[in-house]
Amino acid sequence: MFPSFNMKLLCITGVLLFLFAATVPAQQKFLMGYSSFSANQTPIWVAKEEGFFKRFGTDPDLILIEGGTRGAQALISGDLPIMGMSGQPVISARARGSDLVMIAGTVNKMNYVLIGAPTIKKPEDLKGKRIGAAQAGTASYHAVLLGLKHWRLEARRDGITILQLGNQGARVASLQSGGSDAIIVNPGLGPSLKERGNNIVADFTELPIPYPQQTVSVRERTLKTNPEFVENE
Repeated sequence: MFPSFNMKLLCITGVLLFLFAATVPAQQKFLMGYSSFSANQTPIWVAKEEGFFKRFGTDPDLILIEGGTRGAQALISGDLPIMGMSGQPVISARARGSDLVMIAGTVNKMNYVLIGAPTIKKPEDLKGKRIGAAQAGTASYHAVLLGLKHWRLEARRDGITILQLGNQGARVASLQSGGSDAIIVNPGLGPSLKERGNNIVADFTELPIPYPQQTVSVRERTLKTNPEFVENE
């Protein structure tokens, strides 16, 4: 799983270069947000650190805005013009009347793993249990809902509680302290959590669920008022 995923990220880095047109004024400074410390953000970090953005006349200051929901709010408010984030908050904001739009899908499948306590070995064991995710409206929270639906489980009927715990550090701490029976996290945490006696209950990359896990998103207003800045292809 990991080698092919890394190859995709390297290819995605090249895609990002074309999103920042060469016609943009030399070394234009701007803010670019990203929503988490995860492998999903690798294309943005590589492009910044290796100077790829500068080759195309731009020089972003990268800023962490934790959680896609907050990222969507930052775009809507105009605090920044472009954001690397999951697609679910963009879809939700669009449904409420905002003009957010995804201009690139850099990871188009959920790449989470569901980690269970030692007693949780398969999805059926989640009945009556607590699952730790980020806030409602975020990609990880939505992934839990989609996973339960795929496994023919229903939170209310099966007594499953989805806890809104915040970032991955908080979720791991909750699992280790017994506050959660299972948590959803990025795959890089899987091996270390398994070494501590936990179980990898599910690998979401293996589920037949297409999903805009990571996107580059902007406002339509940005595309219309500053088309030289971003090309929507």
